[in-house]
Amino acid sequence: MECTVELFGTLRQLMKTSEVKLKLPPGASLKDLVAALVEREAGLLEGVVDPKTLALSVPYRLYQEGRGFVDDLGRKVERGDRFVLMSVAVGG
Repeated sequence: MECTVELFGTLRQLMKTSEVKLKLPPGASLKDLVAALVEREAGLLEGVVDPKTLALSVPYRLYQEGRGFVDDLGRKVERGDRFVLMSVAVGG
């Protein structure tokens, strides 16, 4: 199944793209999604993702379009889901 993660700020610069399309196996969780992002860009382990738990480090959060912020890494990802990975420390 395919899902999309949109990137902002330094994450966009780090991964050199504004969004990433990921192919995940059926039944994949948010933890699998984060693992796939790390596999694609190991630099995410530096300050963005905890290498032991694959949890996002503060201040990074995943926002799921239509649902809001999601923190439960065990939550299942569905085909076509769209997420935004961002730092919530950004403000104006």
